[in-house]
This record gives sequence, structure tokens and C-alpha cells, in this order.
Amino acid sequence: ALAASGLFAAATTATAETITVCANGCDYTSINDAIEDSSDGDVIQLAAETYFEGDEINTDGKAITLRGVLDKAGGPASVLFGTSGHRVLRCRSGESGATSFENLVIRNGSADVGGGMYNEDGSSPTLTNCTFTLNSASERGGGMHNKDGSNPTLINCTFTNNSAEYGGGMYNYRSSEPTLDNCTFTSNTAQYGGGMCNLSDNFGVASGPTLTDCTFTSNSAESGGGMFNQFDFPTLTDCTFTSNSAEDGGGMYNNEESSPTLTDCTFTGNSAEYGGGMHNRNSSNPTLTDCTFTGNSAEYYGGGMRNTGFSSPILTGCTFTSNSAGFGGGGMENSFNTFPTLTNCTFTSNSADSDSGSGGGMYNLSSVLILTNCTFTGNSADQGGGMYNYTGFPTLANCTFANNSADDGGGMYNTRMSGPALTDCTFTSNSADIRGGGMYNENSSTPALADCTFTGNSADDGGGMYNTGISKSTLTDCTFTSNSAEDGGG
Repeated sequence: ALAASGLFAAATTATAETITVCANGCDYTSINDAIEDSSDGDVIQLAAETYFEGDEINTDGKAITLRGVLDKAGGPASVLFGTSGHRVLRCRSGESGATSFENLVIRNGSADVGGGMYNEDGSSPTLTNCTFTLNSASERGGGMHNKDGSNPTLINCTFTNNSAEYGGGMYNYRSSEPTLDNCTFTSNTAQYGGGMCNLSDNFGVASGPTLTDCTFTSNSAESGGGMFNQFDFPTLTDCTFTSNSAEDGGGMYNNEESSPTLTDCTFTGNSAEYGGGMHNRNSSNPTLTDCTFTGNSAEYYGGGMRNTGFSSPILTGCTFTSNSAGFGGGGMENSFNTFPTLTNCTFTSNSADSDSGSGGGMYNLSSVLILTNCTFTGNSADQGGGMYNYTGFPTLANCTFANNSADDGGGMYNTRMSGPALTDCTFTSNSADIRGGGMYNENSSTPALADCTFTGNSADDGGGMYNTGISKSTLTDCTFTSNSAEDGGG
């Protein structure tokens, strides 16, 4: 019985074939015709040509491989051309990872959604070494749109110069969780998410793409030049965001309860009006570990990062270096009831550049923060070189403020009933041109300090600390050594 069963299986199992498609001398001249006559396991082999199908290419749920060839430089040389009149690729029949696209250029596709490629209804193909360029969508996903549980896997893929209203390079919607490894997004544009947009409705149907070793460079948007997230939770590891731009969130914009997780990611040279590197808004709670923010800029607030509206980011081992903002928070701005937690983070050489700039390292407005083992070094501003608190209530433990500078409050500036609590903190060699080399307190502020040390700080008045305007400082077991002032209060 076993032998008979084996013979039956052998007799009915089709042998996978390689089907060739080219202009002359191949099995087919049309890719869609080849797909129609193919079976699961077949390979459709393309040539180093440009293919004008005249309609979108649909794999019809078949587990086949559409394979191009490589040029001498290792780039894809088989071009699928949409002539700007139709979408290029579509998977809508629940394709699995066994449906594969390799070594292809997907170019000049155009549609309302998914100009280059549209994956829907759980379709999750595999794409390797593919390039999406010059595709457009009037609504969502210029390069690629993934919808309703579609989870494609992309390896070594590139998205360049694609455009859409949402997600110039890629748009992920409603439980779509693509996996991307070593992919690049360059010079894509959109209103929301120049490189990528992850946007779900407010009914708990979120998307969580996973990205490893991906780069976002020179993408632009109104919100989220590199990436825009809303009600979503992407996971990013070893990803870089460089020279992206937007009005809000040059590198990344997280909105409406978005909670991305970022590990070993870098944000460099991104720019925006608010939140040059990243903007977290409306109860968004990203978790960042060992991430770096360098040389990002904001025209107004939050050069490295801006947190607003009940957002509660958690940062561990992150560095903010040489970021700048015009008005406040060169390194980070926290405003309007935000609750960040920072551990082992450093803020170095950040600045608030305008004549009234506040908080070179950090600016806190009506927010509550917890900082542990954090360092503020060489930051500068007009007010609060290291940190500026306006009705701010940070709690700091074992933090260091060194070599920061300002007109007032070289290390820290507290105003408008701010009540920071500091334990085991040090203020060393900070300087103020006018008042409060180490710390400046005004307008009924009530800082409480325990076991803190002020050494070698300098100012015209109040080298170590300056109190004015009904401010009351509570100091327990604190030490002031070698501070200096031109006029009084060394």
C-alpha cells in the first residue's frame, strides 16, 4: 500500500519549470501571460530588458518566482515599467512568502494606492534586491502599499524618488507588519511620512513593521520626513535617519499613541520646524535604547527631540550631540504634560540659538521628568545652558552639569514655579554672563537639592546659585566650592 501511494504521488506531482520572458526568442513576451500559464514552484525568468505590460502584473495567488537579472555592478537590470499610467505589481490573493520577486526595478507606476506595488488581504510575498523608483500614488503608498494583514518580507530593497499623500516610499495599514532587512529609503516625498507611513485607524487595528539595518536619507514631508507613525508600533534596530526634513519631525513623527521601539538607531542632520530628529505627540510613548541624535535642527523647538501632549518616551543610553533649536530645547524639548524617563543619557554641545533661546540641552514646559545618571556638558543658550524649566518638575538623581553656558543659569534655569528635585547631582565649571553660573531660580520656583555639589561655576552674580523673585531653594547636605562672581554671591 505504501509503494502504491508513493507511485501515485510521483505521477501527480508537477515538475517546477523555468519560463522565460523577453522581447524575442523566449517562451513568452508578456509577463502576465507567463503567470497565467505557470504553476506553483515555477520560475519566470526575465532578461535585462524594460517590460511594458500595459496593465498591472498580478501573481493571482500563485507560489511562483518572478526573477530578473543583475548588471555587472550587482544591481537589478530587469525593469517593470508602469508608463505612469498604471500600477506595476499587485498581490491580492493571500500570497505567502513562496511568491517571490527578485532582482527587479519597479518603475513609473501610478495609482490611487500602491503606485509601485499593492499587497492586500493578507498577501505577504518575498522581495529581494528590488528597486522601487519614480512611482506615485494620489493617496497612499507611492512605492508600496500594504493593507489588511499583508506582511511582505523585503531584503536589500531600495525606495527612491517615490511620492504619495501618505507614505511616499511605503504605506502600511491595518495589521500589516512587513519585515525589512537592509533596505534604503531615499528622496521620497509625501504629506505624511516621506519615506514610510504606518497609519492605522483608532479601533485598535495597528501595524508593526520590523526594520533592521535600514536607512532613511533625504526624504521629506509635512509630518515625518523619514517616517510617520499613528496608532502604530514599529520596531527598528540599527537603522539610520539622515538629512530628512519636515515641518514636524524631520527624522520621525510619532502621533496618537504610537509606541515604536528603537535600538542602536541614529538620527543625524535631520531638520524641521519642530522636532528636528523626532517629534512625539499625543500620548506617544517610544522606547529608545542606545540611540544617537547628532546635528539635528529645529527652527523653533526640539532640535534633537520634541515631546508634547502627554507623551512618555523612555530613553536608555541615548546621546544628544550638537543638535540645535531656534527658541528652545536644542537637545530635547518636553512641553504640555509630558512624562519622559531618561537613564544614562548624555547631552553634549547642544544649543538654543536665538537671542532668547532657552534650554540648550533640555527645555521643560509644564512637564514631569525622571532623569537618572544623565550628563549635560558644553550646552549653551541665552537662558539655561544645560536645562531650562518653565513650570517644570524634573526629578534628577546622580546627574552631572559641566561646562554649560548661558546669560542666566549656565547649568540650570528655573522659572514660573518650577520645582525640580535633585539628589547627588554635580554642577561643575558652568558659566553665566549675568546671573547663576550653576543655577538660576526666579518667579516662585522651589528647587529641592540633597547631597549636591557646586564647584568652579562662575557668573557676574551668583557664581554657584542665584535666587530671585520669591524663589525658595531647599538645600540638604549640599557643597559649594570654588565658585566665583564678579559682583556678589560667589
